[in-house]
Amino acid sequence: MTGKVTAIVPIKSPSLAKSRLRAALGQKGTGALAWALAGHTLAVIESCGVIEELIVLTDDDEIERWVRMRGHVCLRDEPALSLSANLELVVESLRPPPSHKRSAANQHRLIIIPADLPLLNRAAVEYLIGQHETGVLLCATQRDGGTSAMIFEAATRFPLQYGLLASASAHQQVCERMGVPVSVICLPEFASDLDVPGDMHHPLRHQWSQDVSETLKTHARDQQRGGIRHV
Repeated sequence: MTGKVTAIVPIKSPSLAKSRLRAALGQKGTGALAWALAGHTLAVIESCGVIEELIVLTDDDEIERWVRMRGHVCLRDEPALSLSANLELVVESLRPPPSHKRSAANQHRLIIIPADLPLLNRAAVEYLIGQHETGVLLCATQRDGGTSAMIFEAATRFPLQYGLLASASAHQQVCERMGVPVSVICLPEFASDLDVPGDMHHPLRHQWSQDVSETLKTHARDQQRGGIRHV
């Protein structure tokens, strides 16, 4: 399928992100890791020739300035709304009007990608987009079944399920109930995120970007040293 592809990337404030890694990395370390992951994600998407537009959704002033300096659209979270509700506002703004004539040649597709996939690369993103034909195509994280990527036509309507346990399965179930074609694809580049200390020891960590790897090493080492008590 051809047509415009827009990537939507939600990026949480680095000062609040990755709280479950704080014991291993400290406050400074989790913030640095969030920045490294966001930079890696945007760089990968920017390198994809099939993606024409990148929109970041954030609650952070510094992230907003950084995104706009890179030449992309940045939209702000509504603090009272959930991630799904905020993303649905973005999706709704991109939907074609009811009178818009749909054809296979001009479909506008949306791909939602979180900013914490250390194995993400251009080939995987372009492969995922190339595999999409109709309805919803999604990937799940291996550890908790979260939704690590989702691509669908902008005109497709279904409620987003981010924030639920095993959200990939929840997305699949709600699409099936509504009669929306849905399929799941397993790609290693989308299967692993960085959320808990065990994720830091992934067997493919040698394939992480240099910024992500160095950030983890530096702050894990500093945190370990800071935990040593001399008497």
